[in-house]
Amino acid sequence: MRSLQIIFSLLQIASCAAFPAVCFADTILLDDFSTGLTFGGGTFYNSSNQQIPSGSGNSYSAWGGNGGGTLNLNPGVTARWVDTDVTNGILGNTRTAEVKNASGTSRSSITMVGGIDGNANINSPVANVMCLTCFAYSFAPIDVMTHHIFYITFVGLDATARGNLQARLHFSDGANTAIATLDTSAAVIGKNRFDLMGALNWNSINRYAVTSAMIEFTSSTNGVDFVVDSLMFSINPEPGTFGVLSIAALLVAGLSSQRRRNRSQRPENSD
Repeated sequence: MRSLQIIFSLLQIASCAAFPAVCFADTILLDDFSTGLTFGGGTFYNSSNQQIPSGSGNSYSAWGGNGGGTLNLNPGVTARWVDTDVTNGILGNTRTAEVKNASGTSRSSITMVGGIDGNANINSPVANVMCLTCFAYSFAPIDVMTHHIFYITFVGLDATARGNLQARLHFSDGANTAIATLDTSAAVIGKNRFDLMGALNWNSINRYAVTSAMIEFTSSTNGVDFVVDSLMFSINPEPGTFGVLSIAALLVAGLSSQRRRNRSQRPENSD
């Protein structure tokens, strides 16, 4: 009976690893970019931070019917806009974005595909650099003491981006802000793991009630292209670790049970 209880508990843990939606929230999705670039109320600014009209190379176009959109920026131009989510793909349902194209000779662009395979594609030509890309979010309080692992999932990194792309995550309780420098110099295609516990001002914020976050990608090198698929907070150990431990524990429990059965079935020695 005791063995069955252990096995049942381990199966519950394994189920949580496979189906986290039915268990304790082991991940908190910040953005999966299923909401595309809508450029809601978007505006352009010159290098003196003066608002300028669209046109002459500064443009936004929607396409694809799945929330996709592309924003083009001339050198020295910054764009700011808001994307509103209707599919729960953005934590807090609103993404406030800012991108800045450094001085150069060519336009840079950011494209968001939207939909189930949504991503954010930041493209800088060889003659120029998109020096700043920021996504900011406000939401109901979350616990980053428990969810102190942060993941950036890249689905595209060109050769120039590898080693020349920097990232920082700012997260705040409304009164104080912690800043985690995320070492993306060795970033790879797929999930990249960062521990927020080493963040500047980690001990100064209420880590159990963080209400906003901003991720910024920066570079000072021309021709950096990268594609972000998702941003999320996670627990430690990671959900996959629970699955591995559960399987291992189930095997151990099964072997122990088998040994007990074998011992009970051995004939007693007779004199």
